[in-house]
Amino acid sequence: MAGLYGNERSPVRALGHKGLDFVLGNPKAYERNIRFIDRDLNASFGVSDSSYESGRATEILNEINGGDVVIDFHTTTAPGVPFAVLTE
Repeated sequence: MAGLYGNERSPVRALGHKGLDFVLGNPKAYERNIRFIDRDLNASFGVSDSSYESGRATEILNEINGGDVVIDFHTTTAPGVPFAVLTE
């Protein structure tokens, strides 16, 4: 998964360049190169409201349901080294 924030473009380009199938998290925000449309998509999982991101969160959960592993790629503007966070 990549592009949960529409302005995090590098992971989307990298995965697309490699020809890998992936879920584009927030296509409307990505198209506009903005972080989100109505609200933070990561904070929208489990939220039921009329925001675009709440509906998209439900769609994403349906798409990834049954997957063995989900990798959510992000970028940052903060200084530092590459890192990964793994959870069960």
